[in-house]
Amino acid sequence: MASYEVVPFLDDHKDKPKENKSHWHIDSKHPNIWLRKLCITTSLLLNVLLALAVIVLVLSVNKNDLLDPHSFARDAIVYKDTVFPLVNESIYAGPPSTRGDAAWEKLLYPQVIRVAKGEFTRQWDNPVKLQEGPGFSSSMSVYHEMHCVRYLRRFVYSEHYFPNATTDDYLFSQVHADHCLNLILQSIMCSADTTLINMYWLSGRTVPKYNPVKTPRSCVDWEKLENSLKSRVISHAEIGRLKNPL
Repeated sequence: MASYEVVPFLDDHKDKPKENKSHWHIDSKHPNIWLRKLCITTSLLLNVLLALAVIVLVLSVNKNDLLDPHSFARDAIVYKDTVFPLVNESIYAGPPSTRGDAAWEKLLYPQVIRVAKGEFTRQWDNPVKLQEGPGFSSSMSVYHEMHCVRYLRRFVYSEHYFPNATTDDYLFSQVHADHCLNLILQSIMCSADTTLINMYWLSGRTVPKYNPVKTPRSCVDWEKLENSLKSRVISHAEIGRLKNPL
């Protein structure tokens, strides 16, 4: 028996399709219907492709910018071969001195900097908007970690830096010191310097000794990074004049 495909809006007594005609034939009398369907299908496909492209872009940003420790200062990051100084060669180590304290102040000078909203690598809640100029206050993690190193140094020499500390002051300092120890440990584990450390023998020792200081390693050019922040520095005075809007 012949099968027929009923074409809408045609009277039954008028021409019926020929036998075995394709189901997907185009009705020559209504070409606009098929054209409209083609446009709708194409539009849907394009929207799906656009959505996929956006998802890929977002995932790419999350991976490359949010997790990249150098995403903010990428242009200022240059590496150079470095050998760490001995403890007696470092201005930042040793007993308290006016010269050493001045060196620490200079080192931490760019601790608080001005950033634009578009430079945030994460969506922050309640960012601190500056009140004496454009932008927001921020700080690179490396400066928080160096602040902690200085605090631990002062804690070691607490009799010099905190001569009038009470028992409560000392207990608070212990809590701060523990915070700093944990932060520095997590940062060291995060960066995971895999430089191999030389070991050597000393006369009379039963185990070899580490020599991490004289081991060459590839380090960020600190002077270049520091110079890139000079125009962004927010003074302690300006920070002190901020008014909490909450």
